[in-house]
Amino acid sequence: MPEWIRDDLVNLAAVIGVALDDPAADHTAMLQHAHEDLKRILAEDGRDSR
Repeated sequence: MPEWIRDDLVNLAAVIGVALDDPAADHTAMLQHAHEDLKRILAEDGRDSR
């Protein structure tokens, strides 16, 4: 796994962890953000592997 993907996934995991630890957090927004980030990571990886 390329280092930039690992770094992005670690950052995404941290954001999710913080949101889940905060009972007042907007979990729907967190899931939307996570979904967008994962789509971006996969798209960038797809471009890099071509």
